[in-house]
Amino acid sequence: MSSPGYLPTLEKRTSWRERSGPRCIVLQTGDNFSLERAVAPPATKTPTRFLRNALGRAVVVKLNNGTEYRGKLVCLDGYLNIVLENSAEFVNGELKRRYGDTLLRGSNVLYVGTITE
Repeated sequence: MSSPGYLPTLEKRTSWRERSGPRCIVLQTGDNFSLERAVAPPATKTPTRFLRNALGRAVVVKLNNGTEYRGKLVCLDGYLNIVLENSAEFVNGELKRRYGDTLLRGSNVLYVGTITE
């Protein structure tokens, strides 16, 4: 009922090689066919490692209500409660107030980012 070659077949795998570093692997199966599969790079930065490296550096902390605080990250705990030194409060991008030390409750934190100076 079906003729030979009814279903497409892949030729025998001939070689594996890496292209563009470890992120892309090419499977060569013949002269005119290759299948590329993207491979995710290993996770080099975890949130914990990022926050540990941010200690002592200038950071921006955005809260759930849209308010941003900028200052030096002095301390944080497992609940993401954050202490900033020499901090400033920004609302809609405008400086509203300057503080010495500030404690931000972790449940209100939307994100933390470093500031490059």
